[in-house]
Amino acid sequence: MISAWSQENQLVLGQLAEGMRTDCQGVRHESIEDVDGGHGRVERRRLWTTDDIAWYGDVSQWKGLSRFICIESTRQVGDKRSVDRRYYISSLRQATPEFLLRTLRGHWGIENHLHWCLDVSLNEDDSRIRRGHAAENFSRLRRIALNLLRKDKTYNVGIKTKTKACSWDHQHPLNILTQ
Repeated sequence: MISAWSQENQLVLGQLAEGMRTDCQGVRHESIEDVDGGHGRVERRRLWTTDDIAWYGDVSQWKGLSRFICIESTRQVGDKRSVDRRYYISSLRQATPEFLLRTLRGHWGIENHLHWCLDVSLNEDDSRIRRGHAAENFSRLRRIALNLLRKDKTYNVGIKTKTKACSWDHQHPLNILTQ
């Protein structure tokens, strides 16, 4: 299991970040670098991982903790360059850097694809729902709606057009719900 590093434990994050800033010098580690590009951008990802967790004094706080991971993403689009570092903890003892990078990239690919689809098709980013559990509840309803619309084969069109078709023909949403 891999978990994003919580901002709550600033001391440990600071220690980990300091070690990672120096490319893990003085710490037994493994690393990998990946470069890809397209659509006018070049992205370089570097991953460092170490199973040397003995320096962390409160290992018992994280059940099964066996490694720390850092990914640095450098994105170049024209003259603009941005650098982002993300830290993770993991219980995967025998994971290779290649496996970790592929797994973490796959997770964000799925997350970004779903978010993009929800935003473009259902305008999720424009939602002003903020009170209580309403935002989470509506997020779930949007995901259900998106899945039902994807499953619908009545029209061979995109999700956004399918939502419009539901507003044009009031029987159509009922057909989708009962399929």
